[in-house]
Amino acid sequence: MPFEITENVTLAPFTTYKIGGPARYFCRVHSYDELKEALIWSHKNEIPFVVIGGGSNLLVHDEGFDGLVIKMEDRGISIKGTLIEAGAGAVLATVAYTASEAGLSGLEWAFGVPGTIGGAVRGNAGAFGSDMSEIVVDVEVIDTEKGTVFHLSPQEIGYGYRTSRFKKEPTWLITRALFQMNPDDSAYCMERVEEFLEKKNTSQPTGKQCAGSVFQNPPISDLSRISEVPVEFLSRERIPVGWLLEQCNLKGHVIGQACISTKHANFFVNLGGATYEDMAGLIRFAKDRVASKFGILLKEEIQYIGNPNTVPLNH
Repeated sequence: MPFEITENVTLAPFTTYKIGGPARYFCRVHSYDELKEALIWSHKNEIPFVVIGGGSNLLVHDEGFDGLVIKMEDRGISIKGTLIEAGAGAVLATVAYTASEAGLSGLEWAFGVPGTIGGAVRGNAGAFGSDMSEIVVDVEVIDTEKGTVFHLSPQEIGYGYRTSRFKKEPTWLITRALFQMNPDDSAYCMERVEEFLEKKNTSQPTGKQCAGSVFQNPPISDLSRISEVPVEFLSRERIPVGWLLEQCNLKGHVIGQACISTKHANFFVNLGGATYEDMAGLIRFAKDRVASKFGILLKEEIQYIGNPNTVPLNH
């Protein structure tokens, strides 16, 4: 499909929440050349832009986004020995499956995690005790303001819990990433894929209209009232947000058509007709309850697009 910019495209279908109004302009890019063309068009016309991948961690305003939404769809995946290279638009689960099938270990945990490589690398996505920082060896980046292309090592990326230097550099956009995998038996890798998928299916609301985890697990140091948590949590670096929300009796809490999952409290679900304000209101309510009970101010993992009080972020 040739590169083109279309107008007034509803964004809800491009997010896992299925919430969101129209983008004034919208395009899909399948290559570096198409991405560059979109960025040049945006700068030339002085139109703000935001870049999205799989839309699995986005909450889009009902009024949409008054600018250009660029959807990354470079889904190329290549294997060179124990290295895997993938485009920013490649689906994380597909990369995980491809690696496991080829007998390359290190991404089995990611098979059931939604989203694309760009967003996963940017946010250091993780599950079941593993994350992207363990396998990233090189990331190709374009500075959307200067038009320059460069590469970053893991040390230069500055990975931390669900964060990286990319979140502090809004003009940096990931285009490709290289991962170092470990050789293993393909059948054993696929067994682990099934094990992680089973864990996900039994503990999370799969198949629902929801994003990934809404909030980051806060560090134990944020807790002002230690006596209120189980002793075993004190040896951990972070407190599970799901547990905090459960202690506030928030499982199943509903605002409008937005609901906190009864399966895992850190997953918020669109029951079918949720608006931006339904979901944003539920997020605010949950933050207030946890702050009141535990003295902890939760930080969102999800990102907002179109809300005039927030700054658009890539992916």
